[in-house]
Amino acid sequence: IYISRVELHCVTSGTTGSAVLCMPGALGTAKSDFEPQLQGLSSAHRVVSFDPRGYGDSRPPVRDFPLNFYERDADDSASLMAQLMPEPEPYHLIGWSDGAISAVIHAAKNPTRVKSLVIFGGNA
Repeated sequence: IYISRVELHCVTSGTTGSAVLCMPGALGTAKSDFEPQLQGLSSAHRVVSFDPRGYGDSRPPVRDFPLNFYERDADDSASLMAQLMPEPEPYHLIGWSDGAISAVIHAAKNPTRVKSLVIFGGNA
């Protein structure tokens, strides 16, 4: 999926129930950080995860770290969900490590789209 001229590699599983967006951590990918959730939650939810800019199979493969990279990842993930789910149905959001920080930003900027927020391993 193309977001702001960048190709984000996206992995989905499940087709029914409310959606769950999983945001990986530093150097993580959709599958390396969230394979258990992609498999385990798919019977009751549509599970979405992605490789952030410069990670995994997203292109271009070079990751940069401008001062706003957490916010950029949050905006990318919100744009990803807007493309995958054009109807304004709220979804669950799970963030791990750096993805936890971006998930908090994502939820704060999109309060009507995020039904619940689970974060773990994020730094202060």
